[in-house]
Amino acid sequence: MRTASSIVVFLLASAAILSVQVSADCGLFPSPGVINSTELFFTQYVDHFSWNTSTYQERYYVYENYFRPGGPIFFYTGNEADVEVFVNCTGLMWENAEAVGALLIFAEHRYFGKSLPCPGGFMECGNYLTTDQAMADYATLISALRKQYNESSATIVFGGSYGGMLSAWMRMRYPALVDGAIASSAPIGCLSPKYVKESYWAVVSNDATSFGGAAPQCSANVNQAFKDVFDYMTTETGREILASTFQLCGSLGPNDGEAFANFIQGAFDAMAMGNYPFSTYYISGTPSHPAPAWPMRVACDYMATNASTAIGRLTNLYNAISVIDNITQDVVCYNTSGLNPSVYSPIWDFMVCTEDIINEQPYFAATGWPNDMFWEQPVYNHSRMNEHCTKYFDKTPRYGVLNDELGVDNIPASSNIVFANGLLDPWHSGGILQNISESIIALIIPDGAHHLDLFFSTPQDTAAVRQVRASQLHYMKVWIAEAMQSRKK
Repeated sequence: MRTASSIVVFLLASAAILSVQVSADCGLFPSPGVINSTELFFTQYVDHFSWNTSTYQERYYVYENYFRPGGPIFFYTGNEADVEVFVNCTGLMWENAEAVGALLIFAEHRYFGKSLPCPGGFMECGNYLTTDQAMADYATLISALRKQYNESSATIVFGGSYGGMLSAWMRMRYPALVDGAIASSAPIGCLSPKYVKESYWAVVSNDATSFGGAAPQCSANVNQAFKDVFDYMTTETGREILASTFQLCGSLGPNDGEAFANFIQGAFDAMAMGNYPFSTYYISGTPSHPAPAWPMRVACDYMATNASTAIGRLTNLYNAISVIDNITQDVVCYNTSGLNPSVYSPIWDFMVCTEDIINEQPYFAATGWPNDMFWEQPVYNHSRMNEHCTKYFDKTPRYGVLNDELGVDNIPASSNIVFANGLLDPWHSGGILQNISESIIALIIPDGAHHLDLFFSTPQDTAAVRQVRASQLHYMKVWIAEAMQSRKK
């Protein structure tokens, strides 16, 4: 067990009292995480589906102090980031492990953090960057952990966002290894060709209204400010004013309007996903400068009234996005040249360009008022996608394959999955919002943002998220009991 200089606290949680060393790495309050856990590596095949015997080292973290003989395995299916983020922030696992005697495992997704199948990065061997390979990693690790700790242990997987999709898919793909899944903010419906992609931006805009607790006229005033942006983009003088008002590092050209507006839109996207009732730097910010609680409400305070001049509206818009883009208050200027997803998130965009997995910007097109507070955007059809993906990766997506294999139409054949969604989270537009069967459950947090339920409990939590966490614990206990009973036969 790793040690570090830290205090010991007693953290009152929803299901247990934790008395362990603490880390504030999630930016909420002192809570357990990496500082308490042991970092280990597991030898995985680079390719699980051929005779290739090349291997790599997958990183995972383990905390076994709560584990009791016969207890379950709580397994986090890591998503597109360094796994330490999820070790430090997934309070739902930490807070309930002691009550059921669970072993805590946080597995890292291949190609992220320290789990690198090839030293040259994903462009060297990107053919092995797939959801199937990632899930095979997790299945292999779970099988090994069961042999090490207890062959009959129930395994419950947890994940949020893409990690939530992976958790649900692990139950669907490996039901003999995975007894239940907590899939939070898992927008599996976005894979379907029936998904209405503009609905994503309608939810972002809804957060900027009284529904999200924001100033009622915020969304309308934001929409007017975007009209001003495009008006100013039509002249050289206007572009100079925009560059000055928004403190850009460089000038704006006559063809930069869409990219510049996307830069502004991205701030509202982040504030909607991170519209939590507590201050945290999980979505944006730093440990010393976390995002404020209810950031969309804070931003909308700047847009509460419609300024009488375009300059006034643009200044208000700049102040609004600075709530999330300049939390530290020390940004000298903004560089908008790296807005292309292949630049700022190349690994994820590679997955978009191969498996046709989801990403909102720029692939989800807003339609403008009154559907949303943005503007009518060009649609990313297959032709445009192919052009983009060929340019950056010399690949084109396998359209529809992921949906055919793991989309919403496949879910009814499975069981023991709890989908949780917050209605302030724009990704709920592609989430599972109604029960599918007696054991495939949808839980809704009306005032919840992106996988709010997975975080540690806080005094600021609303009644809705507390109830959802209680329901999740109930289903965990049911799955554990069912697994133990079935393995006695």
